[in-house]
Amino acid sequence: MKKKYAADLILLTAALMTGTIFFIFAVYPFGIGISEDTVSYLSAAESLHDSGKMLGIDGNPMTAWTPLFPLLIYLLKLLPVRIENSLLVFNLITFLLTLWTSWLLIRLVIHSFFFRCVTMTALVFSFTLLQVFTTALSESLFLLLINLFLLICLKINEAEQKENKRYLLLLFFTLLATAMLQRFAGIFLIPVAVVILYYNKYHRTVFNTGLLFISGFPLAFWLFRNWKVTGTLTGLRPAGNELFEKNIMVLSDTITSWFLPIQLPISLRLFAGSLLILFILFYLFQHQSKSVFLLCITTVSYISILCIAYWFTSFEEPRDRLLSPVFIPLFILLFSGLDFFTQKLNLKKIIIPLVLLWLFYPAARTLKHLHRWHDEGVEVYNHVMWKDNEMLSYLKENELSGKIISNDAHAIYFFTGLHATPVPKSIYHDVDILNEIKAGSYIVWWEGDRYSLHNFNTFKNNFELMEVKRMKEGVIYRITLNRINGYF
Repeated sequence: MKKKYAADLILLTAALMTGTIFFIFAVYPFGIGISEDTVSYLSAAESLHDSGKMLGIDGNPMTAWTPLFPLLIYLLKLLPVRIENSLLVFNLITFLLTLWTSWLLIRLVIHSFFFRCVTMTALVFSFTLLQVFTTALSESLFLLLINLFLLICLKINEAEQKENKRYLLLLFFTLLATAMLQRFAGIFLIPVAVVILYYNKYHRTVFNTGLLFISGFPLAFWLFRNWKVTGTLTGLRPAGNELFEKNIMVLSDTITSWFLPIQLPISLRLFAGSLLILFILFYLFQHQSKSVFLLCITTVSYISILCIAYWFTSFEEPRDRLLSPVFIPLFILLFSGLDFFTQKLNLKKIIIPLVLLWLFYPAARTLKHLHRWHDEGVEVYNHVMWKDNEMLSYLKENELSGKIISNDAHAIYFFTGLHATPVPKSIYHDVDILNEIKAGSYIVWWEGDRYSLHNFNTFKNNFELMEVKRMKEGVIYRITLNRINGYF
């Protein structure tokens, strides 16, 4: 027993140390990854400090994101260090806690020490997880909250005393509430919670209604606030049904890339995906374990609600970062199934070499990205391309006296502190923003394929433009005349 405990401790220590080395190598020398979402949170926290209101980079109320991260930044700004350094330490701590809680889940679900090692290795060497935790204010905290949620669910099954169960249930819904305030997708945990309560015979109407109110009230309050100040729940978003098929394909490609290179033919990927689903269903039927059922319902609930959301509204494509909340439960579920069938069918001589061979794929994928991040920067605004940027230098040195419109307003706010209005992804679907643009406004247009979704022809066709400054990164224009008086 002592040898087994020592082996577990050594494995966990090795995983935490390796994860720390990967993290530090990725963020050095450019720092923690800064995305557009991060800049929006920073803007909301700054305006909260100055005016008591959560405002976006354009000075309008923040609605597209939930409020937990701006509040967190507001607190971190009280520390006597740069906010980027605070966020780096916060993400590293969150990463290590997520690995630790993942290990606790692995020990509860997987019995074979070999498959525990394999699962932990797959998580540590995962590009998906490392990408999340090396980017500031991404899904990092959400992953930790889901791990804690799953652990408490499993502990509820083990608790014998009624008082202990009530205490755990209170923690259970408090975590649920916090998860929903970190990501709108956190609402997927509500059906999971209802199923777990039913499983544990905690389905009395008054009790469940009260606890669901505790978990749902913060999000309901935030959505009511959004409706009150903007007339929308989560901001103006285009309809999603036009892009639904594309998003489903991206979702399937992303999940496939966790196990196999997506360059494989679509027929082979569909076949592999079908085998994966059949494997999970058969394992669930054979094992009949509450822990396995919990991991399964968590994975299915998140992916299902994501698909439903994509039907109604269009937002970021479901790539690694957005699908990362189910990465840990899915991998624990799969390796638990492999462990079960390897023992039951006595397939050690076949399965173990194949699994060890497969581990080279996630390791190679992660190491490739690690070297790229180390040389270029992790995410968007800590990229090497922003060093010695002529456009940013001009904006810092020359105050533009009018409203600024840009196809990268987040870069302008993050590097210069100037508020700018972002151009919609599909400008023809949002003429209202053009009706608000008046003569004297400035257009800061960054060149490059990264902005190909934006359409500059709309400005050229409907406004009289004067070129102010042309640089290698882009052009600054001044609108001198509204040709059509703001109407189309």
